[in-house]
Amino acid sequence: MAITAAMPGPTGLTAFGQRFPDRLFDVGIAEQHAITSAAGLAMGGMHPVVAIYSTFLDRAFDQLRMDVALHQLPVTMVLDRAGITGSDGPAHNGMRDLSMLGIVPGMRVAAPRDATRLREELGDALEFSDGPTAL
Repeated sequence: MAITAAMPGPTGLTAFGQRFPDRLFDVGIAEQHAITSAAGLAMGGMHPVVAIYSTFLDRAFDQLRMDVALHQLPVTMVLDRAGITGSDGPAHNGMRDLSMLGIVPGMRVAAPRDATRLREELGDALEFSDGPTAL
């Protein structure tokens, strides 16, 4: 199950959505809703993956702490646009993600260096069932 906040194309979920249309949820520009929805799905026994822009994780930080981490739910977040992102402009520069995620109790964090490591880390994250992971 994948969830995105109005960005299926930029986060790489278009092909996934075409192949599995009943497994992709686009909640619109509502990062808080994306994280809370993931918490609900996880409480129901699923392991959702939330793909959102790194800079907009700020908007859903409370939901991440209170709805996901507090309950040690298996939710994986794949953050896009981490760091200086160039043409997207300063509003899309995800500069605080590692600092914020580092203070979330029980959060596993990985910063893959390339696409190969991203695939490996995503596979590993999906194996964890005792708390959240962010890539």
